[in-house]
Amino acid sequence: MRGRQMRTGALAVLATCFMLSAGLRASDVVAELAQRPDLAAAREGYLDRLEPGLVEAGAVSRALDQREAAIAAEEAALAERQAALAEAERQLAERLEQLKALRTDLSDTLAEARGAAAKDVAHLAAAYARMKPKQAGAVFNTMEPTFAAGFLAEMPPDAAAGILAAMEPERAYALSILLASRHAGAQPGENAR
Repeated sequence: MRGRQMRTGALAVLATCFMLSAGLRASDVVAELAQRPDLAAAREGYLDRLEPGLVEAGAVSRALDQREAAIAAEEAALAERQAALAEAERQLAERLEQLKALRTDLSDTLAEARGAAAKDVAHLAAAYARMKPKQAGAVFNTMEPTFAAGFLAEMPPDAAAGILAAMEPERAYALSILLASRHAGAQPGENAR
């Protein structure tokens, strides 16, 4: 009994396959006839002899094929966009690393330049401090006040006092105000610059 049911089911599946195949072939013939206007009468006669379900199955099959092709094209376009985005992200990360390296190099160069400038100022301040106060005072009288105050801030207090005493009183007063304003925010015991 079970074997007979299996044979009947297999026959039903085969019959359905044959019907779908016939429908696909019929829809292909109808499509071909539609492309030739001179065969319009033959097409109408052919369609009259077909079962409506077979024609519709062929149209559904073609529609599914077209939809599948459209989905495949969309997937390919999406894959291309994803690849382009991944490449752009890689290039951006590479550029970011280059910028970080340049920033580090620039910071190192600036620190080196500041260190060299500070060393030069300290060296000149020591040289002015070793000069006789009258000679150094004459030089400081010609300097721009903020520039001169920078040197005085680097000197030991005794040397700075001797130079201020040897300067013109108005210039010495202006430098004293600049030095006091530099140290105004400093806590006791700090050497603010």
